[in-house]
Formats: sequence, C-alpha cells, structure tokens
Amino acid sequence: MSTTTARKASPRKAGAKKAAAPAAADAPVDETKEAPASAGAPSPYPDGTALFEFTTSDGYVVQFPKYSEITPPTRQFWWALYQLDETFQAFEWMDWAGVPKEIQLRVVGLGDDEYKAVFDAWFADSKLTAGE
Repeated sequence: MSTTTARKASPRKAGAKKAAAPAAADAPVDETKEAPASAGAPSPYPDGTALFEFTTSDGYVVQFPKYSEITPPTRQFWWALYQLDETFQAFEWMDWAGVPKEIQLRVVGLGDDEYKAVFDAWFADSKLTAGE
C-alpha cells in the first residue's frame, strides 16, 4: 500500500468585488460653490475676535481675524516667508492668522484681481509702509 502525504489546500482567491455605486453623500463636491456667507453669519473664530470682512463679487463674505489683532510674526516666520515664492506667501499668512481651511479654499478660488484685493485690504490694517 502506498502512503501519500496530505497537502494543505491553497487558499482560494477571493472573487473581485463589484464596487458599489457611490452614494450621493460620497459624490465629489465643488467646495468653492457653497452658498455665500451672509454678513451676519456666525464667526468661525473664538468669541471676541475682531474681524476683517471682505465681500466678494458673488456675495461671499471673507472673514479673517483683523491683521492688527493677530499674534505679531516672529523673525523665524519672516525668514520662512522670505524663502517662499510669492504665490505661497498668502497661504502662510492665512495659516499664521488661524484662518480655517474652508475659508482659505474660498479665497484661493477667487479671480486674480479679487484675490489681490482681499489681501491688499487685509494688510492695509497693518499700517505698514514699503520698507518697514
């Protein structure tokens, strides 16, 4: 009589699962098309934060903490900012000021002229002049 050794069966490969159709809630959302914030909308900042507001051409109210009220930048911040391309400097400023990412996304989605106008108006509160 011959003896054979039993072999362990190879695990079966699982069949490919069909991807479920994405639910409406999972569908991509164009975050820049949300309803405009009204002038009386609740602030995304802590109570008592003095706000800078800029109303865009589509009626969205950009809210940043007033420039004169944010923590003054450190020398390290200025050094890091100096290293950045001008395109990215505004992102650093918004992060420094604690601007929520949702607001940052709306601002970077503005047209060039309006984008520049937001920052020109926000920085006007600094009362700095060229060379300071």
